[in-house]
Amino acid sequence: MKRNTLNFLIDLISLLVMLGLILTGLLMRYVLPHGQGRGRSMTLWGLDRHDYGDIHFWLAAALISLILVHVWLHWGWCCTTLSKMLGGKAPGKTRQNIFGVIFLLILIVFVAGGPYLARTQVRTATYESRQSDPSFISGQMSLSEAARIGGMTAAELIRKLNLPADTDPHEQLGRLRRFYGFEMQKVRNIVEKD
Repeated sequence: MKRNTLNFLIDLISLLVMLGLILTGLLMRYVLPHGQGRGRSMTLWGLDRHDYGDIHFWLAAALISLILVHVWLHWGWCCTTLSKMLGGKAPGKTRQNIFGVIFLLILIVFVAGGPYLARTQVRTATYESRQSDPSFISGQMSLSEAARIGGMTAAELIRKLNLPADTDPHEQLGRLRRFYGFEMQKVRNIVEKD
C-alpha cells in the first residue's frame, strides 16, 4: 500500500472515531444524563449511559492508537520541523530514532502515571463525610442539604444563587441547575466560603 493511501486511511478512520467520541459524549451528557433516579435507567437502542461510557472509552483508546500511528508515519517530518523551529539542522535517522524512543518513554510514563496518581487521590464518600465536605455536593442533593453543609439556611443559599425566593428548598440541585443554568461548582464555592 502506498504511503499516501495509508496516511489517508489513518486520517479518515481517525475522523470517524472522533465523530463517534463526540456522538457518545453528547448522548451521555444530554440524552442519557446521570442521576436518572434510583432503580431507573434510561436506554437508547438497548444501551444505557454506562454502556455508552464503555463505547466512549474504547473509542478514545482507538483514537490514541490511531494518533500514535499517525505520528509514527510522520516522525521524520516532526523531528525535522521541530529542529528547524529550535534553530538547528534536521537530525539524522539515528537521532530521530533516539528522539522517538524518548518520546515513547515519556508517553508511557504519562499514560501509566496519570491513573496511578489519580488512584492515590481517591476518597471514599460516606454519608457522614458528605454532611460536612462541600466537595461532595452533587445534583442529587436538595438545596437545603447543601445549605446545611455550609452552615446556612436554604433561603440564604437561594439568595446567593440568585434563584427566585419561592424556590422549593427540597428541590434537587441537579434539576435547579438544568432549569436556571448555574454550575455545581458555584454551589460548592458558595458553601465553602461561609
